[in-house]
Amino acid sequence: MLCLEKEGIKHIQTADWDKVYNLIEYIVQFLRNARGIALSSRSESFEGSLNIILEIELSGYRLIDGQIVPITNEHEIQSIQESVASSLSHGLTGVGEHINTALRHLGKEPDYRNSIKESISAVESICKQLTDGNPVGWIRH
Repeated sequence: MLCLEKEGIKHIQTADWDKVYNLIEYIVQFLRNARGIALSSRSESFEGSLNIILEIELSGYRLIDGQIVPITNEHEIQSIQESVASSLSHGLTGVGEHINTALRHLGKEPDYRNSIKESISAVESICKQLTDGNPVGWIRH
């Protein structure tokens, strides 16, 4: 077993950075989905610790809602985290899914076009829910 651990660690240490980030995303998703348990304080703590390490190492990426994404500033990270949490706490899972998909498109190989489409879809989704699916009628009133 010790031999496998050493080989695994050596493999991670010599892997390309994007492969290591993929592994981190996989581990976070595993922790979140293990045995159907919702996001636990343990996985939140793990994500927070990873972000501290990424910051100390001056990485241009942070872990946001299970996805490693490029960052520009702490305010943007906080805003994205609040949007995801708020959409889920208010039962707006469609909005949260669009935001998460937009984040995935901003990952290690950015696809800005589709990220923007998903972001717009999140806004459309919330508008439809606020206006019972008829935004034009709601605006006229």
